[in-house]
Amino acid sequence: MRKTIRLFSLTALLGATLVTGIARWTILRQHEVWLTHASETELRAVTRRDPGDGAALYCLALARQKAGATMESEQLLEASLKADPTRAVTWLALATLTESKGDAAHAEQILKEMRKRFPDNAAADVRLANLLLARDAPTAAHSLAELATTQTPGDAEAWIALARSCLSLDRLPEAETALDRAERLQPNAWQIAFTRGDLSMTRSSFSEAATHYRRATVLVPREPLPQLALAHSLVRGSDPTASELREAETCLQNAAALKDTVPLYPHIVAKLRMRQKRWTEALEPLAAARFRNPADAEIVFDQSIALQALGRTADAEAARTLHLTLVTARQQRRVILTELARNPEQSKKRELCRELAHLYQTQGLFWESRRTLEGLLGLDEGDSTVREEIAVLDHDPRMTAQRLTSLPEAALIAEGNSLLTQEHYVEAQLRFQEAVRRNASDAIAVQGIGISLFHQGRALQAVPYFTQATDLAPGLIASQFYLGQRAL
Repeated sequence: MRKTIRLFSLTALLGATLVTGIARWTILRQHEVWLTHASETELRAVTRRDPGDGAALYCLALARQKAGATMESEQLLEASLKADPTRAVTWLALATLTESKGDAAHAEQILKEMRKRFPDNAAADVRLANLLLARDAPTAAHSLAELATTQTPGDAEAWIALARSCLSLDRLPEAETALDRAERLQPNAWQIAFTRGDLSMTRSSFSEAATHYRRATVLVPREPLPQLALAHSLVRGSDPTASELREAETCLQNAAALKDTVPLYPHIVAKLRMRQKRWTEALEPLAAARFRNPADAEIVFDQSIALQALGRTADAEAARTLHLTLVTARQQRRVILTELARNPEQSKKRELCRELAHLYQTQGLFWESRRTLEGLLGLDEGDSTVREEIAVLDHDPRMTAQRLTSLPEAALIAEGNSLLTQEHYVEAQLRFQEAVRRNASDAIAVQGIGISLFHQGRALQAVPYFTQATDLAPGLIASQFYLGQRAL
């Protein structure tokens, strides 16, 4: 009898606990649903009442990001993670925002930390695989993409990532198989048509590539990347017609949003001018492309052709020699990255990282070299030689220039404002100047140049920038304030 009573009591207790748990889950779920529909004012009220509400902070961060407040959104996402690190969507959102600011290295760190907490999260694997592909580490990217397709075989994005990694590894049949799987899952994903175009480009089937890229442009008419790729395929053909060259010109105009951020853009402009036999006009975009991507051997090869056509034989020969050097260096880099992907023991990893950093410098990739040296420092914080090498790179204007050209405009302004608060006025000025170079009508960037100059003691030089900023946006209080200073 007692045993029966004890068993009944335990069952009742478990039942009550289960009911309480379900009720709590239901309340939390209803709260999260409400948050997704709440206004920004309501979300701020929730976070004031409960600063530890990770879900509310996350939703507020998304709202602020939508409003263009990138820095505030990033801070809110970090606060959300601190309050509740168990939400995978917050990790992904922070990684995505960080990547959009041009800080791929930090985004990669966030995703790696996320994978420690969520080892079975395929979305993190796919995102990290794409980042690794962008920095030419296809072996590691392939492993992650393959894992993602195993975990979520119904996810088209995972198969696309696998296809792109196979493409980078020259495993073309496998890439095609992965794209077939992705297309069965999501027939109208423009990334599939785009990757098929890349696959055709690798096979030098430029006409076929153009067909795939055209399909991508139909699927997403406002997306500039397929437009740029279509222009590339048209100018790469053996003998493009006048009609195809006109289409390429139109595509470049449609992809103009990429001209300051994608190194391929000026290179395609140069190829188009070369097809038109306008050799002198090709040199400037080739130089711009070379500056943004100094390790691209094809750009240097095209420079050699243009220089030869203009009768500059010695310069053309020097370009051909550099082309061979870059081809060799890229092969060496691929070998080192493959070795690192195998996770060797620490001493071997340090040796490979040092070799890779020096190889990046040989190729003119100073920012990549610095990132690699930072990773090396993480393996051995007491290595004073590495610290000295980083310090040398930090004072190299070529590295700063390379990094700035890779950042989106919003990230440049955010960095500039941050540097102003730290009283690093010269460095802030460089960020604002690059932003204005891309968009001369950006009042905040113009104002930023003025503020940077003012605090360097160059008040008279700052006046035109404050005046221009108030003309562009009459409500800019800061510019009005500085114009009213007696020092001016």
